[in-house]
Amino acid sequence: MNENKLGEVKQNLKNCDDKIGKLQGERYQINKKYLELLKEKCRKNIGRCFKEVKKNGDIIYYKVTDIDKGIHTFHGEEFNEYQYPSIYFKYPYNKSLIPFNDKDMFSREWNKCYKEITKDEFNEKFKEINNQWINKMIGDNK
Repeated sequence: MNENKLGEVKQNLKNCDDKIGKLQGERYQINKKYLELLKEKCRKNIGRCFKEVKKNGDIIYYKVTDIDKGIHTFHGEEFNEYQYPSIYFKYPYNKSLIPFNDKDMFSREWNKCYKEITKDEFNEKFKEINNQWINKMIGDNK
């Protein structure tokens, strides 16, 4: 066996690994910048409001409260640009024990399942449900 040949191949592997490591570092930095810009774009959706009318006449009101938190992986952060945490409530108030809930909304569904509404419309219904919830709590404590 030729020791020189073995050493040469081993050095070629090391050179390849060095190049791969450098490219992975470069990719990590590019991906980090890409995600910063993508998150900036997605933050513009925070505060958008929607409603969904159910067949039984109930209406569910939604408000986007944040963007996806992302998860960190070996290759960097993974971020779902279509997933948005939101708060929602049903209208009319159904005397439920939990008046407001949270849910991940997916922007791909916004035009299919929901109708976008103004913040004023959302806030009006939110205040109404909140007041009914407060009245229930006060009434239950008497």
